[in-house]
Amino acid sequence: MFRVFVYLILAAAGVFQVANASAGVEILDERNGRIVVDVRFGVPGPTGLPTASSQLGTPGLPPLGYERFYVALPADGSFRVTRIDGLPRDRRGNLPAPVENHDKRGILQTEAPGPGFYPENPIVVTGPFTFRKTKVIAVDCYVSQVDRAEGVERVWQGYRVEVSYTAHREFLSA
Repeated sequence: MFRVFVYLILAAAGVFQVANASAGVEILDERNGRIVVDVRFGVPGPTGLPTASSQLGTPGLPPLGYERFYVALPADGSFRVTRIDGLPRDRRGNLPAPVENHDKRGILQTEAPGPGFYPENPIVVTGPFTFRKTKVIAVDCYVSQVDRAEGVERVWQGYRVEVSYTAHREFLSA
């Protein structure tokens, strides 16, 4: 019998800053067709908000911290990623300022989010894409979400993420 191996590659250091030792991602449960991951953000930094290993810096959008992990999936199946617990805390005022970026001509480059929270969901999935003949998804777990129109930042201390997938039965163990 063959077993589908789910590889979880944890990002040891962020692209934009050094990893925070108190933030992290841990596998809690792994069974055929299901993996549960615990995502915890670090102790509050100078701003009083939890910290993460990486930070998104898209011009015009607020710089938001996140933890990223990757999951390798069966080539022929489907998948679903769900947040299964965690309670946010909403705070008003003192929202993170948008990232500014000027092009060569000095023109401000921006990207405006739509109405409501940005990102819409604290879990953002990229992919699937192929890496060395393996189907992979990247799962970004955000520390906070911002609603500029309402003046609210939704802050998460952490949450659990479930990745469920399907594959041909012959690849799953009993």
